[in-house]
Amino acid sequence: MSLFPTKFVCDVDVLEYTSSSTVTMTMTVNGTTVLTEKYSPADGQIVVRGLRSVLEAAIHGDLTVGTLSAAKAVVAVTIDGSQVASKTLYASRLKNPRDPSGTKTVLAAGDLTAVYVTGDESLRISPLLTTINGSGDVVAAVVQNVSNGMSIGDDLKLWVDYAPGVDECTCVRFLNRYDVPQTMMTPRALEIKPAFEDKTAVMYGRRVRYTVDQQDEYTLRSGRIHRMEEYASWADLVTSRKAEVLMGSQWVPIIVTKSNFTAIRRETGLNPVEITFRMADPKQGM
Repeated sequence: MSLFPTKFVCDVDVLEYTSSSTVTMTMTVNGTTVLTEKYSPADGQIVVRGLRSVLEAAIHGDLTVGTLSAAKAVVAVTIDGSQVASKTLYASRLKNPRDPSGTKTVLAAGDLTAVYVTGDESLRISPLLTTINGSGDVVAAVVQNVSNGMSIGDDLKLWVDYAPGVDECTCVRFLNRYDVPQTMMTPRALEIKPAFEDKTAVMYGRRVRYTVDQQDEYTLRSGRIHRMEEYASWADLVTSRKAEVLMGSQWVPIIVTKSNFTAIRRETGLNPVEITFRMADPKQGM
């Protein structure tokens, strides 16, 4: 099998090379050397594993809008100075079972959701989606002219739910399985369970609390799940390496701690999603 069977980092395979002597392998990302190793053959074969982990660290996205230059790179592998593999690769952490050939240009695994606030007669925020454009660049941009059930490409859809007010909806943005940003929203308010972790000591005969870290638990509940494909986007939030929740007008970093839902593969009666998270900053108040 090819070392680079698709354009995505998650599909990088093992490198196999026939040799009777020790060789030096070098891997570059956009011309910068990220790995140089010597390998000796066993029964005339050299097998190199773990290159995917190196490339996951070198090719990645971030939570910004616009062109994500670090999410795309030309990767080349040489052995003793001779090139044995080369390809333009795109960031990704998890394989997408609905795209085994790696042909997607819409970098989302499932359907997106947005919330329309009826009191304000507008979207809570414009949904964010990342795609590979015609020039091959990775671009994160807001979706224009939003409507319920609209196609966003690659057989995915965007659904619009309705909330009576701004405080009645929840918006999150995160790096999905392609390690690029997307948003998801729900017409249900966050549920907050205050908690803390503290340290105390007795001073002058009285107990004194001298450090307190917030351990509040936040629970996000989805609205109606519109299609099975929507579960994939919520699952990407659960496994995301970086995520944020919209608090007022500010995006606040969070850490997902638990998923409390079961995805059922059927057409109707789909279970809603429940996800628990904490603030990334232990000093963040409610």
